[in-house]
Amino acid sequence: DRNLRGAALAVGHGTRLLYARGYTFAESTYPDVEPTTLFRQASTSKTYCAAAVWRLIQQGDLALGDTLQSVLNLKQPDGSAPEDSRFGDITIQHLLESRSGIPQGNIYNAVDASDAMGGTLPSSGMEIARYVTTQMLTGDPGDANNSVYGNTDYLLLSLVVAKKAGKTSFEEALAKLVLDPLKMTRTRGGRTRPDQQLAGEARHHMTVHDLEADWKLTQLLCSATVKIDGRPLAPNHYGGWDYELLDGCGGLSAAVVDVARLCAMLAARNGNGVLDSDHITDMLEHAWNCRNQKGPDGGGSHGYHGMDWAQPVDPANDQW
Repeated sequence: DRNLRGAALAVGHGTRLLYARGYTFAESTYPDVEPTTLFRQASTSKTYCAAAVWRLIQQGDLALGDTLQSVLNLKQPDGSAPEDSRFGDITIQHLLESRSGIPQGNIYNAVDASDAMGGTLPSSGMEIARYVTTQMLTGDPGDANNSVYGNTDYLLLSLVVAKKAGKTSFEEALAKLVLDPLKMTRTRGGRTRPDQQLAGEARHHMTVHDLEADWKLTQLLCSATVKIDGRPLAPNHYGGWDYELLDGCGGLSAAVVDVARLCAMLAARNGNGVLDSDHITDMLEHAWNCRNQKGPDGGGSHGYHGMDWAQPVDPANDQW
């Protein structure tokens, strides 16, 4: 059956078999899902981004205490200095730990950012970054009681990574710093529009339950696209937000085999090609040290150094 295809690979002397199989219950012309199929990674993209940042730190090209402005020197769309004088105090560590004070909804302001710069759609990461400088911060940078999940923080980090790696895009920088050293060949930036999807990427479907209407299922959710001037209607998951814009915070696509390699990198204390043992420990310890941060609603936040959660098990033996 074409919908239950499998492949077996003999390993070593034939004493072990590695078996992988993909499934789909869709119509016969629908592409099969395989172990190598790329799926949108959403906020797992932040883990990739944080690994790239820590690689730059390990290389001596970046430090946690460096300010965002020392790298990007952002100005408002009209060329003036950031509206909030505290903007210059935001550090790389604040961005990694979701406590920059930047309003985090800016990742959804692509249209406003483009308009402010007098440009056309689609917007760019730098347009968003400059639009951010028109706003007042929600608190002092670094305030552990003002931790808000860092979507915009990680978008800004992706721009820092590209600049420090000497590349024109975060995708190129990520390949240099993380993907190539780990031989990860099935991670790349997602594509917003279905007509621009690359081969091997899963098709996506969105089912939305309306919480205010007893979880009634809403079909065919559409919105004005943020990708094309004139903004025609598009399926919400294929134009309601810009995946190319969000590479570092939510826009990557990857196959499970690559995600597994990224996870294994954090456990491989020798020769993994990205981080040495000391910097893996530093990354995990910094994530652990954020455990008592609070958000403006009084609750705890999450998303520190690319992880939702970290805890030492036996740190003397590198177990986390």
